[in-house]
Amino acid sequence: MRIEIECVRIVSLHFMQNKCMIKNYNRRTDMADEWDVEPDITKKGHIKKSKVVLDDKLAKKHNKPKGTYITLEADAVVRSDKTKFDNIALALKDALLSLGNLDNCLVVGLGNAHLTADALGNRVVSDLIVTRHLKKDLDASMGVMSAITPSVLGVTGIESFDIIKGVVQNTNPSCIVAVDSLASATVARLATAFQVSDAGITPGSGVGNGRIALNQSNLGCPVYSIGVPLVVFASTIIQEVFDYSQIDDAKKKMNGIEDLIVTPKDIDMLLVSCANIISLAINLSVHTGLNIADVGKFL
Repeated sequence: MRIEIECVRIVSLHFMQNKCMIKNYNRRTDMADEWDVEPDITKKGHIKKSKVVLDDKLAKKHNKPKGTYITLEADAVVRSDKTKFDNIALALKDALLSLGNLDNCLVVGLGNAHLTADALGNRVVSDLIVTRHLKKDLDASMGVMSAITPSVLGVTGIESFDIIKGVVQNTNPSCIVAVDSLASATVARLATAFQVSDAGITPGSGVGNGRIALNQSNLGCPVYSIGVPLVVFASTIIQEVFDYSQIDDAKKKMNGIEDLIVTPKDIDMLLVSCANIISLAINLSVHTGLNIADVGKFL
């Protein structure tokens, strides 16, 4: 199934007909720098970096996991500027390694491979250089990496957490890197804002379908996450299109449309580009003796 909706036009027409505007609607997002927390922002070239650190107090206030969240924002993917993809991957590699050592890691590609916007994790795993089965023969340039794609409960009948927990217990990775599609509170950030974190991840939380959290407390080893927003809620688009300060009862008139999850019509191309960037960043983070050209020789 593919979700390809020209969402702004459809939603805008619907609400112009109803003369309805939104006020104080909750922002639904996985992006830490959209949680009303002041980020530390720097810029290098075409990449904007935002860093948010949630201590115990802030984590409790925002009901989010404690940890460090780093977002790298660049519009190269949406502009199809492939000349800048490698720079984004290198910046992502640096962000990942700033959180911890990724040698002997288990990469978990979360999501449903049958839904394009949710297939990021599966696509990333398909482009990884897995080496755990070869670790006795590896030279100094290569690290140890294994990978799985546990799919989703509706496809397997098994919680992703249970599959991951079983693999962790039997393979004893030093850490986990979880890859998943995210949700943003801003349409312009789709396929542009790559986020990494050491706080773990709760699959499905961004779209209101949270499962068991993947974190160190539950799995016994550090859990890093990496993803990029590929979906937004219709309510997000409505907030951006309309002056939502005028009508208090607008929420009652939305008739459920605010819960629609929408994605760009060119999601297929965006998915491939984002997955290529993330997989390259992970490969370079684990196999620290390889450069970009070396990685290409293995794939």
